[in-house]
Amino acid sequence: MTAFDDPTATEEGFAELGNEVRLRVLRALSDALRDDDGLLSFSELRDRVGYEDDGNFGYHLKRLRGSFIRKTEQGYVLRARGLAVVGTIFAGTLAEGEHQTATVDGECLFCDAPLLVEYSTGQLVVRCSHGHAVLSNIYPSEGAGHGDLDQLVSIVGTMTAQQLELARDGVCSNCYGEMTPTIEVGEVMDYRFRAACIRCGMQYTTPVGMAFTRHPTVVSFYDRHDRDPTEECLWELEVSQPEAITRHSGESPRFCVAVTLADESLELVLDDTAQVVRSERTSRAN
Repeated sequence: MTAFDDPTATEEGFAELGNEVRLRVLRALSDALRDDDGLLSFSELRDRVGYEDDGNFGYHLKRLRGSFIRKTEQGYVLRARGLAVVGTIFAGTLAEGEHQTATVDGECLFCDAPLLVEYSTGQLVVRCSHGHAVLSNIYPSEGAGHGDLDQLVSIVGTMTAQQLELARDGVCSNCYGEMTPTIEVGEVMDYRFRAACIRCGMQYTTPVGMAFTRHPTVVSFYDRHDRDPTEECLWELEVSQPEAITRHSGESPRFCVAVTLADESLELVLDDTAQVVRSERTSRAN
């Protein structure tokens, strides 16, 4: 049963966190986890939180126990859900963040226009003046404060490639629900990779080859030519270009992603669910 199947459970979970003292408890246990073994006795935890009333403090701990913290013989420790809440707070997921814009080296995948990167309200987007987005993803505001936009583009690119890898395997990186990856006809491009979560609604839509930049066969192929695709912008890789995808004729839908480096070519043959049916390397020397 999911949280949306049982909304009462979700509401109760949020209610337990709707108190500053309880959030400070989670923060104190997170600090203890970072600095030591993560265990704090009742008195140590109360002192770190700065709360004097033992009775009321015990009440707050009772509300957090089970879901967010665990009581042991040695003291209190964060549960995984409590650590996730602290991570959300530290990341600034719910904060607006500072609006930033800058130009980006490279050209649009779809029209060769110059690119601009924009970060606003927790989202980073790289797009051209015609509105074509070559990279778009959520990135929390606190993380955005740790580097300039060039660095953020690199981080978000890496994060997106990893999320696309999960999406190809049918896993949503947002809620860990089931995703349905497909190859379908696109508007800006002839064919596109699309994956949609059947639970939370998270969606990815990219050129087909962009979803395979971390595929072992692709990484190995680039490595043979002294290149590391994990160190390059997603939209600049040959495998990511919209023209890299073609459809094979036949009864069963088959698609081919082809990339050529120097005198060698790699072909990934895919079915309509974006699964690799076979791969083949050929050399002009042959």
